[in-house]
Amino acid sequence: SGVCVVVRGDVAEGGIPPDAMRDATCVVHCAASVKFTEPLPAAARTNVQGALHMLELARALRVPLVYVSTAYVQSGQHRGAAVLHEQTTPDFDAEGALRAMLADRCDGLLGFPSSYTLSTGTAERLLREAGDVDVRVVRPSIVGPAYAYPHPGWHGDRPSTVSAGYTLIFKKLIGCASQSSQIQVVPVDAVVDVILHVARRRQAGGTFHATMPNCFSQIDDATVHACTVLGHQAGYF
Repeated sequence: SGVCVVVRGDVAEGGIPPDAMRDATCVVHCAASVKFTEPLPAAARTNVQGALHMLELARALRVPLVYVSTAYVQSGQHRGAAVLHEQTTPDFDAEGALRAMLADRCDGLLGFPSSYTLSTGTAERLLREAGDVDVRVVRPSIVGPAYAYPHPGWHGDRPSTVSAGYTLIFKKLIGCASQSSQIQVVPVDAVVDVILHVARRRQAGGTFHATMPNCFSQIDDATVHACTVLGHQAGYF
């Protein structure tokens, strides 16, 4: 059991004093810009430097850092469904990429399809290279409306009929999916389940994919929303 506390602040500017979180047992960093067309300097400040500021906070508190990345962080180098479960981070000069992004001169996005995937890939690599902090990476695929909690179709503070309809379609897809299919949308409540599971782990480090495995026909409605259960069945944890 435990309590999750939301800390408001500008991650790009840092400014979260360790004293304000002295009782924390883990830092979960999920604040980011997910715009695919975000200008490179802005993406670098928010998604890369923001993650590094949270690394410094976790280091000062001497607690693990759970970094929420994306399952498509490998999409610049790999194609196909395998990208969703790739454990490694692309091999490139992350420090050089950050400097280039801040200067707005990163030609070709280093093979990444967007500033979002480039910035998250750069952040992942820099966090892993730190070495002295227990960094745990969670990689969701496309995060969709809630399956069950707080209620079906919930998609933020302003739920819409579009969100509710999307969830109903998602449930229908689960019901008729075959073992060979891959649905790349995962409910937001399932992603939260994975993040909390990873934060509570006793083992340090690791990469954890919050994606729906290819075994929908074997899972009933009562367990679909819990990605931790699916993760155990798929052997992710």
